[in-house]
Amino acid sequence: MIVPVVLAGNEMSLDEIELRKKELNIPDIQTSMNPIIQIFRAVVHMTPAMRWIVTVFFFSCAAFSPFLFYITDFFGEVVYDGNPLGSSDASSFEDYEQGVSMGSFGMGLMQVSTLITSALLPKLQRWCGVKVVLFSGMIIGSVCFMSPMIPIIQTLYPAESIMILA
Repeated sequence: MIVPVVLAGNEMSLDEIELRKKELNIPDIQTSMNPIIQIFRAVVHMTPAMRWIVTVFFFSCAAFSPFLFYITDFFGEVVYDGNPLGSSDASSFEDYEQGVSMGSFGMGLMQVSTLITSALLPKLQRWCGVKVVLFSGMIIGSVCFMSPMIPIIQTLYPAESIMILA
């Protein structure tokens, strides 16, 4: 839960957190315990302000999820101006299929960057700090979502797209 720590303004390294836990005599949660129980216990023992931050973060992620389900259709219909109901040999249906595949490509890029980042997150957090890691993650995610729009930008604005790609 990086975001609640950043929003609470309590940026601490993992080593500092471990030292603080030892100072306060906070026992480590058993690793064999059910993760749902671990989450429930963590929420119960949070301060009220932190509980509100985690709740807002949870619901904002839940609100973002439906967007991910329809991103490929959005690219097919709106960005590539395709028609999903057209005949299979019509150019509008081909545009729709190309848009869906580019939307899937953008989501795939985001998932690959998430996979790599999650594997490196503890080391990145120690090296850069929580705020830098969070900010760079937002930027990388935005770039991955915007990357399928590069062909559209090149078609609409051919002279300006050279500056974007340079």
